[in-house]
Amino acid sequence: MAFSPNIGWKYFYEYFKGIEFNYLNVTREADKAETAPNPVKVQLNRRNRELMSLNLRDYHPHDHSIESPQSFELETTYPGLLIGSGYHHEVKVEGELKLGLSFDYTSGLPNIPGSSVKGTLRSFWPMKSDKYSIQEKEQFKNFIQSMMAEVNQLLEKVDKNIVEEELCNGVNSIEIDKINIDHLELEIFEGVNVKETIEKVGAEVLLNNRNKRLWKYLSPSAKDVFYEAQLASISGKFLGNDYITPHLNRDRPELSPFTNPVPLQFLKVLPGIKFCFQFHLHDGLISASQKLLLFQQILLTLGIGAKTNVGYGQLTPNITAQPIPIHNHPQINEPQKVDIIPPNEDVTSFKDLEGEIEKIDGKEALSVFKTKSGSQLKLWKKIDKYFKKGENPELQLGTRVKILDAQKNGNVYTWNIRKIN
Repeated sequence: MAFSPNIGWKYFYEYFKGIEFNYLNVTREADKAETAPNPVKVQLNRRNRELMSLNLRDYHPHDHSIESPQSFELETTYPGLLIGSGYHHEVKVEGELKLGLSFDYTSGLPNIPGSSVKGTLRSFWPMKSDKYSIQEKEQFKNFIQSMMAEVNQLLEKVDKNIVEEELCNGVNSIEIDKINIDHLELEIFEGVNVKETIEKVGAEVLLNNRNKRLWKYLSPSAKDVFYEAQLASISGKFLGNDYITPHLNRDRPELSPFTNPVPLQFLKVLPGIKFCFQFHLHDGLISASQKLLLFQQILLTLGIGAKTNVGYGQLTPNITAQPIPIHNHPQINEPQKVDIIPPNEDVTSFKDLEGEIEKIDGKEALSVFKTKSGSQLKLWKKIDKYFKKGENPELQLGTRVKILDAQKNGNVYTWNIRKIN
């Protein structure tokens, strides 16, 4: 297999290595007359082409995926995604890519940091922002309320069983549009135990940041977690270039409108690239599945990253008719892809069970096991999760598999299943 370099390292550390910077100390008269090629520009153009010719099939993004309890996939639209532009990547030479881009440290692939995902979602809530008036904050709250009502209707249409389950767990999804938006913001983003705080010290304490010492907080294991968004596309080119053309006269700013634009080249993620947004959410004022759908709607509304005001960072769930995933089932609106777990059985008793592949659907496979009580256990898993890293992920109907580990944390099951060689 051909060597695939870490793209983050290649872009931030090797990009300028070996460049003939001595050329920059030579007079630019020859360059202006275009009688001699610019060797720096030639070298950088070659490296730019190398970056933009990389193909995802050489990097196997699924080998680096996180098994998070909740996730959904969104796809970039034209003109693409610009994330991490604040990272320094410039030595002020012609031909260079000027802006930074966010890369995962380990895989080297473009990613959206969890802090960026959380920050984007938090920006939609008005409570902590000082740039809005009281009237504008109320308008934001009303908009979030209407969005939450739509989420509730969508959730009921997608799977009524989930709504019934949440009602049994004390989450009143029917009243989601009556939730206090400020309280919900504190619970999701500050980790405040709203119910306990109200019971012990009253709701007024939550309205003032100066009373933070009186707030009651959720335990770390009960707080919502925002993971990085990772690439979900598996093949094709994924990096491209674009230009910004500022009209800026640094010597005489008043002449900027009449100054010729200077094209500045930067690196971006191409449109049509899927990202998997991953979370570990918990039931609270609203349920985990409602939070997930709400987050998806916010990202579809706001976009993410830099230059969203000119179209960058806009996302869509529907270019490839992808369904909306909820809970642990990546494709909830396909009812056949639902795990069947026998009730009233200790999950640890499923360890070391052997079974076989009963069905293969796209990138997922259904494995079937017979429990010690004689019941059937049916589990959907991504095909590559049946294999160790580096193994060829190929399954056939009837392939024997084994559960190496089985755990349950609240309503979330974790399975480690491997093909039997």
